[in-house]
Amino acid sequence: MAQAPTGCTACVSAAACDGKEDSCVAECRARLFSIDPKRAACITDCSSKSSQCVQAANTACRTRNLCR
Repeated sequence: MAQAPTGCTACVSAAACDGKEDSCVAECRARLFSIDPKRAACITDCSSKSSQCVQAANTACRTRNLCR
């Protein structure tokens, strides 16, 4: 039972949601000028996608009984 959080953390980390968000934000910054209002929307979308990624990872890990 003490191993469950470690397995859960490793499982969720394997989805690499933080890295994907960092890449997404970097792409927004590279494509859009700082004064472009689309840039803020793009970065907000990255954050939203990251949240969805974490939720999906949590669900997948729970399905495999790695999280409780």
